[in-house]
Amino acid sequence: MKRYERWANNQYALLNKLRQTRLFADRLLPDIQKGDVFPAFRKHKIDFYHVGRKLFSFDGRGFQSNIAYLVALQDRPKGEVKETDFKTLKLCESFYDGYSQIKNNTRLYIEEESEQVSAIWNKHSCCAHETGPIVVLDIELSLEAQDDDRFADRIDLILFDKDSRRLRFFEVKTFRNKELKPVEGHVAVLDQIKRYTQQVRMRHNSMLSDYSQYVTLLNHLYGCSLPTPNSIDEAVDLLVFDFNAEQEQVLERNVIPLLIEQCHCIKRGKAKGASQGTLKSWWKRK
Repeated sequence: MKRYERWANNQYALLNKLRQTRLFADRLLPDIQKGDVFPAFRKHKIDFYHVGRKLFSFDGRGFQSNIAYLVALQDRPKGEVKETDFKTLKLCESFYDGYSQIKNNTRLYIEEESEQVSAIWNKHSCCAHETGPIVVLDIELSLEAQDDDRFADRIDLILFDKDSRRLRFFEVKTFRNKELKPVEGHVAVLDQIKRYTQQVRMRHNSMLSDYSQYVTLLNHLYGCSLPTPNSIDEAVDLLVFDFNAEQEQVLERNVIPLLIEQCHCIKRGKAKGASQGTLKSWWKRK
């Protein structure tokens, strides 16, 4: 199984099996509708994310989760533990009963970029009951077939403007990411942006068709009323998060001048709190 392949068409049998599970109906669906969990269609499965980590996958035969999320010490410390602490080790007996604990465990493995992306879909998920015209439609999209490699190329964030019915793609970095550090006048993230832009350009027509199917599946499973996408912005933008005032000056002085001629760079201290107005400003590239 390719981990980040694009979704397969005609997954209705898979969706019907998912609907029949208690874990989906009682636990996942309410969290999806309030933006606490984000679903993403993959090839032959559906992934469910929480705080940027993959909480569960469903492939029609059942749910899977990372074993790291299933075992936890009560009041688990973040550092080292004593041997006597083993007595408090608790194993989840089922995904259904251990759902809240498993969600809490994912927070112990948060990654910086994924955390920033999750802060956006928490508030603007395409499946949430209340949101504005610009929504998060997909995350961690790989356009190039890759083996089971978590470091493979993935486009971090796909936004959809329901009014214009247009898709836009974003790469997300935090200030500390080494790919933002200039080396001999070059910033490595530009290579990534160029690859993604080329991939989007090459697959423009097929992606538009595929995302039309994607929206149909979302509407079918979650009761959304998303319109069919009719256009794609081929330029992949860069979002930079998680910096203080001093670090912002470094970005302005040393990094952005090397990017500005080749890609559109948007900087924001934290993704959390980004409003529809914020998303609209990204959309207008101002």
